[in-house]
Amino acid sequence: MGGCLSMQSLTTVALVLIASFLAAFSALFVTSALAARRPSGPGAEAIVTADAEASPVTFLFQNGEIRDVSEAGADLLENVEYEVSDWQRVRDLLAPRFRDFPADLPREADVTLPATDPADRAEARITAQEGTVRVHIAEAEPVSAADRHLRRLSETRLRHRHAAVARAPFPVWATDAGHRLLWSNAAYRRIAGDGILSTGLPLPRDGTPVTARVELDRPGGVDGTRWFDVTVQRDRDFWLHYATDVSPVILAEIAQRDFVQTLTKTFALLSSGLAIFDRERKLSLFNPAVIDLTGLEPEFLSARPSLSAVFEALREKRVMPEPSNLRSWREAIADLDARATEGRFADTWTLPGGGTYRIAGRPYPNGAIAFVLEDISDQIGMSRRMHEHINRAQSVLDTFEEAVAIFAPDGRLTISNAAHLSLWEHPMAEEGPPTVMEATQHWQGRTEPTPVWGEFRDFASEIGGRAEWTAEVRMTDGRRLHCRFAPLGDGSTLAAFHVPD
Repeated sequence: MGGCLSMQSLTTVALVLIASFLAAFSALFVTSALAARRPSGPGAEAIVTADAEASPVTFLFQNGEIRDVSEAGADLLENVEYEVSDWQRVRDLLAPRFRDFPADLPREADVTLPATDPADRAEARITAQEGTVRVHIAEAEPVSAADRHLRRLSETRLRHRHAAVARAPFPVWATDAGHRLLWSNAAYRRIAGDGILSTGLPLPRDGTPVTARVELDRPGGVDGTRWFDVTVQRDRDFWLHYATDVSPVILAEIAQRDFVQTLTKTFALLSSGLAIFDRERKLSLFNPAVIDLTGLEPEFLSARPSLSAVFEALREKRVMPEPSNLRSWREAIADLDARATEGRFADTWTLPGGGTYRIAGRPYPNGAIAFVLEDISDQIGMSRRMHEHINRAQSVLDTFEEAVAIFAPDGRLTISNAAHLSLWEHPMAEEGPPTVMEATQHWQGRTEPTPVWGEFRDFASEIGGRAEWTAEVRMTDGRRLHCRFAPLGDGSTLAAFHVPD
């Protein structure tokens, strides 16, 4: 992304450069001396005819092996770097120049093959009889000093270019019109046994390269299945093939797809709706809960709508609060995107139908954002009912003449009535409800010295069985105060006071 080239772009540039180079390589292959190696191996050494400058290119085969070769032919065989049969070596040298050069060693033959290039007036004559095969190249003109220099220059250039192709880290090869292999590099031969030629690669009809993906299944192999992007480009009557190993990319895509499938299965079990929008703000992933909570059609969501389109659909479905005006609503959507990207978006929607949704937006990798939608109607309803119960209990307690204060198990004052406020003038503090210690210290300041408040503190903090008890204290204004302390079922403690008549 940004200023960097993608892998596909780099591959395309590389292939175009190699295509232009190999086109020149093929032309030199046709019109210049072609590289090979002097024959070696079991059997007698081939006899080399002297006078290299004057002699034509001639090869003599007996029983499939070269038994005699001219000095010019030996020069051609000097530079072949790969091990194949003698006939295949010679064919690799001559087939690009003479199109119909036979692929197999002929048994009986007497043919003359013209050069593929119309400007090349050389001929290749092949005669075969009783196991002896002679290949003779007849040049149209005698070799001059200039021709010799140009040949040496071409040979030098050819060696350099041949080395570049032969040592390329990716497979390169060429075929003729009959899909027969003409030449290949070492990287191709390492995979040729896996059937890359039998995959039915498409051939370009014009000068435009054609690329196809090839899967090579290697059961039992150490590398497993491999994938190649093979680009085929025509060069006159030949087809050049370039293969790029894209196995790491494919394996990464498979791993990513498996991970997404795992996430999808996990998200499908969630009761909360999850919607992920990519960096272009297109919906890329959602779970079934989104459909259940919003009522949006699966076809609409599967079409990867934009963020604004989704919220527009939610507004039409009345699944979000109705905006005061459309312009401010659109501005709010843009602000929502920015806040979600920063991880600051959270809102509670009270729906016209009475339900309540909570929605939160969070940043996601690669510039995406994720929205989580929860139905909190039950929680809100429970909170409202609890609030109603508390208000009802408060109303009931306020009707009592007895001053009442209830302390939670943690020692915090949870509720008191109007009579308690009137007696002690100790309301709930703004910073939070007072503790038992704070409340008894306040009470102690309004009564004569008494051990009752310390005993009550111990009673409120006791764990286990407790029993109701009473006491009497005298207030600083001289009034007697009757006290009643009782445990409650949830571990809370009740303190009740009244001034006897």
